[in-house]
Amino acid sequence: MRFRTRGYKISKNKNKKALLISQTTFNLRKFEEITETLRKMLEDEELKVINTICLSTELRQKETENLSQNVDLMLIIGGKNSSNTNKLYDISTKYCRNVIFVESLEDINISFIEQFEKIGVMAGASTPQESIDKIVNFIKQEA
Repeated sequence: MRFRTRGYKISKNKNKKALLISQTTFNLRKFEEITETLRKMLEDEELKVINTICLSTELRQKETENLSQNVDLMLIIGGKNSSNTNKLYDISTKYCRNVIFVESLEDINISFIEQFEKIGVMAGASTPQESIDKIVNFIKQEA
């Protein structure tokens, strides 16, 4: 039997055992929600949970959640095809009304950014430090 729970397809196992494994860059909060839902659905059935979300990804997601609740604008830096960076963007949009996703300095509209007093910056794990520094220094000088 297959169930849809909050947009995720879940198959009920006839063997009374289930295994849940996360992708290394999966959203920690979503993984916890899915785990809890499965535990409730499976009741007494055995559920083994393997959380492979890497520690740096987990910390970056928690930092993004905290930071985005305390700023007027969140700036997410990283590749548009990066799963990790897209998750940071998704987290930010839950807590901050103004979130922009940029890959490079050329993507920044300084006249838009200047209207915000508190700007939070977060970058995907694979974003080069040089790119991050270049954008942060530009914002400090211009905004």
